[in-house]
Amino acid sequence: MPGFLTRLEENEENISETLFAIDKRTYYPIRMKGISYMADHPEQKMFIDQIYYDIDFNLDIDEGAYFETSTESLKGFEIIEMQPK
Repeated sequence: MPGFLTRLEENEENISETLFAIDKRTYYPIRMKGISYMADHPEQKMFIDQIYYDIDFNLDIDEGAYFETSTESLKGFEIIEMQPK
Protein backbone atom coordinates (compact mmCIF):
# COMPACT_ATOMS: atom_id res chain seq x y z
CA MET A 1 0.00 0.00 0.00
CA PRO A 2 1.73 3.20 -1.12
CA GLY A 3 1.34 6.36 0.86
CA PHE A 4 2.91 9.67 1.66
CA LEU A 5 3.38 11.81 4.73
CA THR A 6 3.03 15.57 4.92
CA ARG A 7 4.19 17.84 7.72
CA LEU A 8 2.97 21.42 7.78
CA GLU A 9 4.17 24.14 10.12
CA GLU A 10 1.91 27.16 9.98
CA ASN A 11 3.34 30.35 11.50
CA GLU A 12 5.72 28.22 13.56
CA GLU A 13 2.84 27.60 15.95
CA ASN A 14 0.50 25.00 14.50
CA ILE A 15 2.02 21.69 13.40
CA SER A 16 0.08 19.09 11.40
CA GLU A 17 1.35 15.67 10.35
CA THR A 18 -0.85 13.65 8.01
CA LEU A 19 -0.26 10.19 6.53
CA PHE A 20 -2.27 9.27 3.44
CA ALA A 21 -2.55 5.62 2.37
CA ILE A 22 -3.32 5.17 -1.34
CA ASP A 23 -4.74 2.06 -3.01
CA LYS A 24 -2.17 0.68 -5.49
CA ARG A 25 -4.79 -0.43 -8.00
CA THR A 26 -7.09 2.61 -8.13
CA TYR A 27 -4.84 5.32 -6.66
CA TYR A 28 -7.76 6.37 -4.43
CA PRO A 29 -7.19 7.33 -0.80
CA ILE A 30 -8.16 4.51 1.53
CA ARG A 31 -6.93 5.82 4.87
CA MET A 32 -5.81 9.05 6.50
CA LYS A 33 -4.10 9.38 9.87
CA GLY A 34 -3.09 12.69 11.36
CA ILE A 35 -1.80 14.57 14.37
CA SER A 36 -2.18 18.29 14.95
CA TYR A 37 -0.87 20.38 17.83
CA MET A 38 0.42 23.80 18.84
CA ALA A 39 4.20 24.12 19.17
CA ASP A 40 3.95 25.69 22.62
CA HIS A 41 1.55 22.94 23.87
CA PRO A 42 2.75 19.67 22.28
CA GLU A 43 0.99 17.63 24.95
CA GLN A 44 -2.42 18.81 23.67
CA LYS A 45 -2.70 16.81 20.46
CA MET A 46 -5.64 16.14 18.18
CA PHE A 47 -5.66 12.78 16.39
CA ILE A 48 -7.57 11.69 13.32
CA ASP A 49 -7.79 8.21 11.83
CA GLN A 50 -10.21 7.75 8.95
CA ILE A 51 -10.73 4.74 6.72
CA TYR A 52 -12.57 5.21 3.43
CA TYR A 53 -14.71 2.50 1.86
CA ASP A 54 -16.16 2.29 -1.65
CA ILE A 55 -14.89 5.65 -2.88
CA ASP A 56 -15.72 6.28 -6.53
CA PHE A 57 -14.32 9.21 -8.46
CA ASN A 58 -15.10 10.33 -12.00
CA LEU A 59 -18.50 8.71 -11.99
CA ASP A 60 -20.26 8.31 -15.32
CA ILE A 61 -23.09 10.83 -15.53
CA ASP A 62 -26.27 9.73 -17.19
CA GLU A 63 -26.59 11.78 -20.37
CA GLY A 64 -30.34 11.94 -19.80
CA ALA A 65 -29.93 13.49 -16.35
CA TYR A 66 -30.91 17.13 -16.19
CA PHE A 67 -29.36 19.58 -13.75
CA GLU A 68 -31.45 22.66 -13.06
CA THR A 69 -29.04 25.60 -13.05
CA SER A 70 -31.35 28.40 -14.09
CA THR A 71 -31.86 31.52 -11.99
CA GLU A 72 -35.48 30.48 -11.39
CA SER A 73 -34.31 27.32 -9.61
CA LEU A 74 -32.61 29.45 -6.95
CA LYS A 75 -35.84 30.75 -5.41
CA GLY A 76 -35.49 31.61 -1.75
CA PHE A 77 -31.83 32.60 -2.08
CA GLU A 78 -30.39 36.06 -2.51
CA ILE A 79 -27.96 36.28 -5.43
CA ILE A 80 -25.05 38.67 -4.81
CA GLU A 81 -22.47 39.27 -7.49
CA MET A 82 -19.06 40.33 -6.18
CA GLN A 83 -16.14 41.70 -8.15
CA PRO A 84 -12.52 41.61 -6.97
CA LYS A 85 -11.02 45.00 -6.11
